[in-house]
Amino acid sequence: MSHHLIEIVRQKLFRKSSIIEELIGKLVYPFRDPHFELNWYLGVLNAARSVDGSLALVICLATNLEHLRLMNLSPEITEAVCRVRWERSIKGASSRVYPLHKLKSLNVVLGKKASIPILTPVEALKVSGEGDIHNFQWPRNGSEAVGTLRSLELRHINLRSNHLHRMLALPAMHGIHHLKMRDVCVLGYDYNHLGELLRVFLPSLKIFEWTGVGESWPPRRVRPFGSFEGFTQLEDLTINLEYIATYGHSIYDPPAPLLQPKQFFPDSLRALTIQNFPQTLLYDLHETCVDSPSENYLLTTAASLGLSAFDLFVIPAEHNHTWLYYKEPDGEFLQELLSGLRDVGTSMRIYFKVYGCDSLVYDSGCAAVGQ
Repeated sequence: MSHHLIEIVRQKLFRKSSIIEELIGKLVYPFRDPHFELNWYLGVLNAARSVDGSLALVICLATNLEHLRLMNLSPEITEAVCRVRWERSIKGASSRVYPLHKLKSLNVVLGKKASIPILTPVEALKVSGEGDIHNFQWPRNGSEAVGTLRSLELRHINLRSNHLHRMLALPAMHGIHHLKMRDVCVLGYDYNHLGELLRVFLPSLKIFEWTGVGESWPPRRVRPFGSFEGFTQLEDLTINLEYIATYGHSIYDPPAPLLQPKQFFPDSLRALTIQNFPQTLLYDLHETCVDSPSENYLLTTAASLGLSAFDLFVIPAEHNHTWLYYKEPDGEFLQELLSGLRDVGTSMRIYFKVYGCDSLVYDSGCAAVGQ
């Protein structure tokens, strides 16, 4: 729809404001003073003189919504329909009266400066940004507002450490089973400290994904998570290699968690995905296994942990001129690796970065893909 047509729709809607007011008056819940709610709805309508303000009103009137997706959410909508504002506007408002109280999942793409909305007791919240700093729209009563949250996914978001800590400390977050942080950046952060917070605040965590701010070459020097041993419920872990590599060691050295997996990963783990795995590590592993097959730490990790799935996302050596002349790992070696993993009950998929995209090259369920 063009901007011209949107403007026509907006004008028609506001010309009928008296009809909208009458409609709201019939639909609002009978409070001691119903004008509280009536005034709040009208405030939503006037929050932004644009199609956004009209959309906010439609959202509030759609009381049976269970699944909602909003694209390029503006600050006006976030502020207008956020539960915090609802409770401030209506004294003694209950959760049942809040318009979006039946919402189960919310998927939001944020515009610039828009807050991450905690609107209602959703089960799943998925938020995408544009790499900007986004604040959370905190509920006044955290336990009531996000009491059923089971899945939280943030993508392309920059966070301040105090906001991240405040989010994790909400009592109602303790029931989260799935936490996925894709391209989330907390600048200059000690992730070992974050690992401790996750163990304390998210004891029910089963699926955890942290991929940082995308690929970097050479990989950044970050303070990694450390041991995941204390995550007793964790079943599925996806993480960039630099977040588990020993701090201060070269990223091109075999990471300690893969050399001594029982000391770093919990017994509950069943699926492990490692991203940003340098191709040079595969080449070095191949060279090592020629003389000492028992030192294949990928195979050892899968066998000792009893993994059912183990995937690698490999960054080609060509991304770094220093390693330009490194040979690719021998295809026969990788096929032997996949065969050995099948023997211990582990499936493996190996992806290579090709023209900026992840391409599946090897799959233990078949021969080399494309061959």
